[in-house]
Amino acid sequence: MDDIRKQFRSEALTHLQKAEELIQSYASDPSATDHLTQANRHFHALKGSSPLVGARPVSEVARTVEACLKRIISEPGLFTPVLHSTLRFALTMMQRQIDDFVTGQPIRDGETVIRTIRSHLPTTRSVEELLQNVELMSRELRNSLGETMQSILGKELEEGKRLYILHVPPHDRMQDELPRIREAMKDCGSILSVAGREEGSIHILLSSSSETQTIRTKLEGFQAILTELLSHEKIAELPVTETTRPAPPPVSTKQEGKFRVLFADDSQITRDLYRILLQRNGYQVELAKDGAEALQMLRSSSFDAVITDDQMPAMDGSEFLRAAKNDERLYHVPFIFMSGHATDEARSKAMKFGAAAYLVKGGFEKEQLLVILKEAIEKAQG
Repeated sequence: MDDIRKQFRSEALTHLQKAEELIQSYASDPSATDHLTQANRHFHALKGSSPLVGARPVSEVARTVEACLKRIISEPGLFTPVLHSTLRFALTMMQRQIDDFVTGQPIRDGETVIRTIRSHLPTTRSVEELLQNVELMSRELRNSLGETMQSILGKELEEGKRLYILHVPPHDRMQDELPRIREAMKDCGSILSVAGREEGSIHILLSSSSETQTIRTKLEGFQAILTELLSHEKIAELPVTETTRPAPPPVSTKQEGKFRVLFADDSQITRDLYRILLQRNGYQVELAKDGAEALQMLRSSSFDAVITDDQMPAMDGSEFLRAAKNDERLYHVPFIFMSGHATDEARSKAMKFGAAAYLVKGGFEKEQLLVILKEAIEKAQG
């Protein structure tokens, strides 16, 4: 474990140093938004690797900084000297958190700097913006969405239901209204998650096969704001994963009672930790540092499944998946995505290309990955 801590510290501090240089470059030249995009790759890596080693507070700060930079890219006017100073403090806070972790001390909470960053950003209004900036929501809501997202995309959308977020702002009768809202929704929808409580507000994630106006009528008299998450038209556009493409049946590469898994991620600490996890659970594991290397390995050898990050240099996960699915020899190998930046667009793109699952780093337990991996291999083997 000491070796893993040292390796994590080395990798994490390198990410922070490079990110700080890129943010400073942007401050000197605000037209160079590509510097913020590059900086976000470092925060993305930190966000994904920190929970794996047990340093989740680092991930929380990295998540917020990443979301903040995304907002600045689309709204450059948000980048002020005060916000720049706050971002520099966030980097210092992460360095201190990393030192706490390496020395075995309790990792200091980053909530103060997280709230300070949020205070510089306008409140998002539309659900589209809300989803793009999900990192800016409360920790409770973010975790709740992570736990239910698989069932939402799998069960609810396949049934053609609409998805909504119901925002209940803080008011005197809030606690009395919640049971009544549940009762009102009983006949026309299902409440999938209740969370939030950021600044006293509550977010309710719900699905329904009823028309939007029907739900609005049910909610008349309540102090609540209903916004449709995915329109019926957008649901109809979601890709069907079944295919009629002819291909030879897959041949198992199972050797000595073990299935072979190719794991691709540009973070060495992530590769090492998941190699240990998978090997302890009976899998043979090969590692690749990006999509290009992984594709070469997949073409030159046989694997029962691929687990890949989405954002990687040289070739990202989606490009890697598409190249594999266009190869008759590799078509049946199941792909499982893990990403710290799971936008609707990225998730939809991966599923369209044929991914078996799309998981959010930090939003699932390792046991969940093992179950999904086992099911994906079993399905592929027929």
